[in-house]
Amino acid sequence: MRPAPSARSIAIALLALVAAVVPAAATLFVRRRRNRAGAEGEGS
Repeated sequence: MRPAPSARSIAIALLALVAAVVPAAATLFVRRRRNRAGAEGEGS
């Protein structure tokens, strides 16, 4: 009946959620930066 297992499972769930979200957000951010740079350079 200790709170340690629940706290550990919550931490693991948060880490998994962050690990799943961060790469997607990073790729979207990089794509937006590349699209802006491409639009400024190419004019399309």
